[in-house]
Amino acid sequence: MAPVRAVFPSGPHFRRFRVQRSGMSFAQTYREERLISRRSRARKAWIAGRIIGFGLALCFVALLRLDPAFRSAVEEVAISAVSAATGREPPQRDVEMAEAETHAPQALEQIGIGETVQSAPPANALPQSRVKVNRGTGG
Repeated sequence: MAPVRAVFPSGPHFRRFRVQRSGMSFAQTYREERLISRRSRARKAWIAGRIIGFGLALCFVALLRLDPAFRSAVEEVAISAVSAATGREPPQRDVEMAEAETHAPQALEQIGIGETVQSAPPANALPQSRVKVNRGTGG
């Protein structure tokens, strides 16, 4: 049997550097390097998958916050899925009610109830401030 030598650095954290026989064949060396390469690629793919998953989740949340029609569609799908899982009848919503929810801001603005941006009053209409601000003379 061939003498055993330690390849430094050795220890439990250096899996790549194992105790090897000095007469390791090319096939054994190639097999070890291939396993190391596969582990490295798998680790990189896992990290990339996590990053892509978080990015997609953030896009979905942003879309839910910005688009009321998408939000109501997702809500209806979720309600129907939960009701199917529990065996209950999904609550019936009127089509007019659903349309009113999505078009409510426009309807309110048409009748004058919607949010309006108020302009600031003119500067001369504001009362005179009696607060004295001490500023240095610069020297």
